[in-house]
Order: sequence, then C-alpha cells, then structure tokens
Amino acid sequence: DLSNVALATASIERVLGAVERYAEELPEVIAAAEAQVPKGLKEELVEEAKECQKDYASTIEELEDAIADPRAEGEDLKAALIRARLAGAPMTLIDRGFAKLEKKFPEWFGYTKTELELLVAKQEADDIQELSAEGRFLRLQDAADAARTLQPRLEKSILEEVEDISMALAAERSFVMAVKEAKDILAGLPMSPEDVSLSALRLGHAIQACEMSAQEEAKKGISEAEELRVLLEEEGNRRSEVLQNAIAISSDRGRSLRDLHVAITGAREASVTPEFLQEPYARLRKKKLDFVTSALRNACATGKYSLAFALYHRGLALKAFEERNGGEWRSGAIQAEIKRLRADVSTIHGEFVIETSGGAFGTSTWRRNPCYLIRHSKMEFREGLERTISKKDIVFILFVGRIVAGYRSVALAEASDSPATMAVHVVRNNKEVHEAGAGYMLMPGYEVLASSHEDDDIPSCEFDLPPSSQPLFIVPSAAKGELGPFTLIVNATESVDVIRIPPANCEPQRFQQTFEVKWLQERPYQVIMGGGRFRNRAPMVSWYRNPQFRVKVKQPQESPQEPPPEPRSMLALPAPDAFRSRTPPARSGKPESLGPVVPVPRPNTAPTTPAGTENLDLKKLRMIFDSADVQRNGMVNKRELIKAIRRDGKMAEFFGLPAEIRQEDGSRDQMEALFQAMDSDSDREITWEEFLAFQASVHLRKSTWAEDASEVNASKSEVDFSSLDANPPPLLVVAMTPHGRPKAGPAAVHILRNIEGKGEDGLLAENPSHHHVLAQSGLRHIGREYSSASEVGAVLRLPLDRPEEPFIVVPSLKSTNHQGRFTITFMSTQDIEVERIQ
Repeated sequence: DLSNVALATASIERVLGAVERYAEELPEVIAAAEAQVPKGLKEELVEEAKECQKDYASTIEELEDAIADPRAEGEDLKAALIRARLAGAPMTLIDRGFAKLEKKFPEWFGYTKTELELLVAKQEADDIQELSAEGRFLRLQDAADAARTLQPRLEKSILEEVEDISMALAAERSFVMAVKEAKDILAGLPMSPEDVSLSALRLGHAIQACEMSAQEEAKKGISEAEELRVLLEEEGNRRSEVLQNAIAISSDRGRSLRDLHVAITGAREASVTPEFLQEPYARLRKKKLDFVTSALRNACATGKYSLAFALYHRGLALKAFEERNGGEWRSGAIQAEIKRLRADVSTIHGEFVIETSGGAFGTSTWRRNPCYLIRHSKMEFREGLERTISKKDIVFILFVGRIVAGYRSVALAEASDSPATMAVHVVRNNKEVHEAGAGYMLMPGYEVLASSHEDDDIPSCEFDLPPSSQPLFIVPSAAKGELGPFTLIVNATESVDVIRIPPANCEPQRFQQTFEVKWLQERPYQVIMGGGRFRNRAPMVSWYRNPQFRVKVKQPQESPQEPPPEPRSMLALPAPDAFRSRTPPARSGKPESLGPVVPVPRPNTAPTTPAGTENLDLKKLRMIFDSADVQRNGMVNKRELIKAIRRDGKMAEFFGLPAEIRQEDGSRDQMEALFQAMDSDSDREITWEEFLAFQASVHLRKSTWAEDASEVNASKSEVDFSSLDANPPPLLVVAMTPHGRPKAGPAAVHILRNIEGKGEDGLLAENPSHHHVLAQSGLRHIGREYSSASEVGAVLRLPLDRPEEPFIVVPSLKSTNHQGRFTITFMSTQDIEVERIQ
C-alpha cells in the first residue's frame, strides 16, 4: 500500500508540476490518485488536479470557439491562445490558433509568439525534474531579452516577476553547478588538493545563495549539498595527504623503488594531477636508471633474456646514454651484448587511452583496461587429435613502445615517461560465470591466476596454460591517468594465440542502465537495510526489505525492424574489427638489428597531444572553433559550447551531441566528458591548441586502431577476434560498485524468479520455496556470497522457458548493520526493461 501511494503521489505531483506539458495525462493520474486516497494519499492533490482539468477543458473550448468564430478579434484570439497554452492544450490546437492569427491578424502574430514564450519559460522555471537549471535560466533570459523589445511594452509586473525568477534561477544554477562539480570531484575528477578545497568553499557559498534566493523546489537539495560539502573537505584533506606522502618519500633517498611506485600510484588513484607529482616521477626515473646497466648484465649472465631485453629498452626509453655513467650505452657496448641474445617472442602493441585506461588493480574500473585472450594455437594440432599438454610456462613482457624479447620470464619496460607505474595480471572468470556463458567477456568475480608484484623492479609474471576451454585473460594496467602506448610480449614453450578483445566485446552492449542504491542509517534508507542471504538456510524476513528490481525480456515483434543507430560521439570507440591481429614475418634465431643506441624522438600519442594535423581540415575546424568562441578571446567555455550546439544543428552533429543539452537524458554528462577530454589543463576553458590537439588525437586513434591495435607472432598465423565464435548466449549481467563514503559493507547480488503463480504485485514471493535463485555474485558453493571487492556482480544465462515471467534482482549487504552507497549496473545481450519496484 505504501508503495502504491508513493507511486501515485509522485505521478500526480509530476503532472501538477508541469501541467503545461502533461495536462493530457490528468484524467489517468486523477483516477489512480483517487484510488489511493483511502490509503493515505493527500486529497488536496486530487482537488488541485481536478481544478487543472477544468481549466484545461474550458481553455480548449474557448480557443476552439475563437478559431471557429469568423468575427473573433485578434486580441481575443491572442488571449485564448495564451490561456490554452499555459493550461497544457494540445500543440495541434495551438498551431491551428497561430495559423489563424498569422493569417487574419499578422500584427499580433510575432507579439503573441514572443509574449507566450516568456510566459511559458516563466511557468516552467520551477520544472526542476524536467529541465536543467542552466536550460531554464538561459531560456528565461533569452525570452526576457526578446520581450523587452515589444511595443507596446508588457506589463511591468510581469517583467519584475521575471527578474525575480531570473535571480532565483541564477542562484539555483550556481548551486546545481557547484553540486555537479562536487560530485565529479568525488567521482575522481583530477584536481589539486587546493582546488578541491576551493570547490568546497564555492559549494558553501552556493548553498547560502540557494537558501536566500532560489525557488522552494531547488532548496530541497540543500541537505544533500551540505553532505557533499563535508565530503569535499575530507577529499581535499585526503588528496593533500597522499600528495605530501609521495613528495616525502621522493625526498628520502633511502626509500625503495617499491615505496615510490606505491606512493605515486596512490596519489594518481586519489586523482592528484601529474604536475604536482613531478618530483616523485623524477625520483622514480632516477631509481630505475641507477641499476639498469648492472641489472641488465646480471640478467644476461643468468639467462633471464626477457628481463635483459626489457632493461635494455628501459635504458633507451629513459635515455641512459645521457646519464653521467652512461658511457657503455653511448659506446654501443650494451647494444652489442643485447645483439648476442636469442630473441624469439611474440609482440602485441596497445595503448592506454582515456576510454581504455581503467586504473590500478583493485579499483572498480580495472576491467576497463585493455584485455587479451590467450589460448593454445589451433595451428599446432591436426584435426581429430586431442591436446595432451603438461604444465607449460607462459611468460610475457609489458612495456611501453618498442619490442623486447624474453624467454620464460616476464618484464615491464618503458618507452616514454608515461605510463610509469604499470602492472599485469592473468585472470579468468570464476566457474559459475564461465558456465553461464560469459565466453570472452571478463566479468566481476574473476580469479587471479598470476600477477606482477610491487617489489618487482620490472613487473614479472609466469603462469600455466592448461588445455581447457575456459578462456584466460591478460590484463595490463597503469595508475589512473597514466596514458600512452605499450607492447605486450608473450614467450611460451609452445605456440599460443594472443588476441586483443575489442572494448565493444568486453561486456554486453545491447542494454545498459544504472541506478543508485543506498543503505544508510538515516531515513528513508534505513528501511531497506535488510541484511544478507546465505547458502543452505532460508533468508531472514528482513532480507526481503532490500531493494528489488524487476527485469523483463522484451519479446520480439512480428515484423522486426533494424534498431536505430546509436548517436555518434567524438568519444566513441572504434568498430570491433579495428583490432585485427597482424603477424610479423617469422624470425631467425638471431634478433634483427635493434637500431642505434640513441633512439629517434618518440611521438607522444596521449589523447591530448597533437598527433599531426596534416590529414585534418584545419579550415573547417577553425570555423567551428570561432563559431563557438562568442567572446572572441581565443577560448571556449562550457556555456559557449552549449549555446553553440543549441544554435547550430550541424555543430551538435559535429560533436556527436543532441541540440538540447539536458541533465535528465544524460546528454549533459556526455557533454561534460567531451569538454573535459578537450580541456587538457583542466582550467574550464578550451584553447584552439587544446581543441586541435584533441581532434588530431581522435583522428590518429581512429586511423591507428583501424589499421591495427595488436601484433601476434606466437602462432605464425593471422589471428582475428572476429574469427572467433564470440557471440554470447542471452545474458543478464548485474554489477555493483561501492562509492567511497561511507565505507561500504560486504555486498552481494541475487537474481531470482518466482515460481509460476507465486508472488504478489510483481514483488519477490517472501517464501524461499516460492522462488528460485537463478544466479548470484560470489562463490555460492563454498559459502562466499558476500564480498568487499571493488566490484561484485552476477551473470545469468537467460532461460528460454516462461519468457513473459520477469526476473527479480535483489542487491543486499551482509548484515542489517552494514551501510554503503553503490552504483548498480544492468547489462544484457538482449533487449530488456528494468524497473525498481522497492
């Protein structure tokens, strides 16, 4: 009953709050609300809705009479049009009225259009749930500017009211922008500790202005903003602490390479910008070079050839030949030693870019890093023969830039200053996820088979490759924000295939939707703190209080049509077939020439660095930039970009954005991501150089990925991801990631379905014998359902029986005392509908 009352209340308040938009829904919402009045819905809401319905009917009748009456005066038709539009009359009727006004009273047409636009903008100024604060503010400002030119002038009281509303919207706009910035910072926006503290101060001022001037509806967000302000202050202190720690460690000459690595990684994961870490990075570089020559010679002497090649390329990348003790590098002695080593390895080139840089291991975004499938080469086995393979040592090297060689070991070397803190892991899906049909998609709950360690001078890893059908994945990673190219090198005792999995194939793309869920010791969230559900025992009654989501599989239509293409974005990933593997010629026992000791200048392929503009239409790009630069100061801010997109549909198409930027449809977040990608120095303004650099990097990335993102020499044959049978079965994936504060308790996700005929109101039947657990996160068979990992999730192969019966997804925490804020994401290879029902 409470749920039904809440839904009916929300529905009628939505319509009443924007009756000019939703007046046609009044009969339906009134009927639904009246049914809930005996159960607690406020009767005043129903009465207000009925009054609006009467106004709606009377204004429609009045306008229809004015349109039909050949003797109607222009002023009467104008008044009827305005009243009908503000009451929510159908736009077809409004258009008919304007058509008659333009034909019979053209002198009233433009005046009425301008006045009505102002009145509608004024009436919709409090539609917080429908339009963004910036959109409402800009619309009202534009309408007011046009209305001030009208002759005869509008009533003074109308313009004064518009001024008051504009002040309220300006306060709300500043408030919303400050809240948005706070959320972005807490979500990981790179920013210095001082700027984070300034953001907290701005948010405090915005809260005060909102309390004094904003509309009542906007003030409802003040309590959340106060909480964000406290979190921002804590975030500023946290970033300051990790930054000072990194600087202190870099100043202590006695600290190890591992200490520096950990400190820098911690600072980058805390979103400290790299310009504040120049001293730690410089110390890290020096530490790497201090023993590169002696370590290389030791590796050659002990037969650790992969390590030797990696150290050689580290020396080249970090310019050991320029160091005071780099005489052997300058003379060619080191190169001569490397030439004498055997080089028989496989190389795969890749790059950390914005879209595929998931940060360090243990973070909720780690799975976004480049992912490679490794398997036994099918070329080695004749048809009909089984593989009989004992333990095989598979080793690989991850480094930035040029090719290194290795033999039964693993190493990580640089080709430039970034990325500087890398790691590599070999993982596979857990048994339950694999059996569900995850295939070549790496899912939450994966098992780590081998990994590099922080103590490694060059990260190393060895592992077995059993002759099983379960895919194994190699995942290189770098600290958050460290972008640049790398080369993955695999050395095995037999031929293997290493295949880059395109980002579009790393997780289901057909459907994705996210929700926020909270378990907190405060109203109204404490009511859903239902505790956990465990193996071999019935859940407590309280478990059913946890949030519930209904998932329905959409049934195919009788005449299916091709789905509309997704809107393109400047940040879109390339097509999957861009990751075709390319095999270099077979190598001899001796390596090819490694080139001169002093390397040629290295191109910087980070997304914000110009990558060459010879293939760009500079004239067109300049015209686009100048069109957005309204202030003619050589820079474009967010407001200018939004106005340019609203003003010119071709501009919106160029940036891959809708003409109307709105918070509620996600286009505002899309615009923010694009703006941040172009604004490389994070000063909230885009210069021509930044704009050109971004366009050049996008062009380079598309052309490079279109040619190749990987090279494989292990199987001596071309390997293409598209050649694999990679079409997954119908899958539902539910993943949940915790927010930073408060510290989240152990979490789990269960996917269930009621037994036929059981369950009421679409909720889960509160009896374990009346529903089935189809899938869950964790390892149920050993009783490890709940986890404090950075990401937990469940994978379900959608059953074919009872296609009309929905699934119920229940996220929960381990006990009724645990708290946490989480983002829960639903993904599927099928078209589905997801609705929160509790």
